[in-house]
Amino acid sequence: MSQPKRPDLQPMKTNDTATFLVGTALWAIALVVLLIARPAVAEPWWVWTCVAGIGGGLFGLWYSRRYKARNPIGPATDERTGAPTGEPATGHTSANGTAGEARTAEPHAVPPAEHNR
Repeated sequence: MSQPKRPDLQPMKTNDTATFLVGTALWAIALVVLLIARPAVAEPWWVWTCVAGIGGGLFGLWYSRRYKARNPIGPATDERTGAPTGEPATGHTSANGTAGEARTAEPHAVPPAEHNR
């Protein structure tokens, strides 16, 4: 069973480009240090780990820019009415007769169950 979508939740805005750039730069620095220090011949995987990290970072950079270009994050909207969340939807009234108040109101606390035995 799928969970209902909550219009008040918005995707987190992050700076993915900076994250991938910093990570790729750290892998590149590690590669340079390893090439200068010349690790033991029996352990060449260190160098290849850095190369794989640089490749993964470049792929992540390309992919995140492509994703952001195709899916821009705009203001959240109510699926039923198309109105921005936090604003009253035209033509929609809640149980108490005010427009949009039911969406923005805090949930009510549920009283504890009474045990009469």
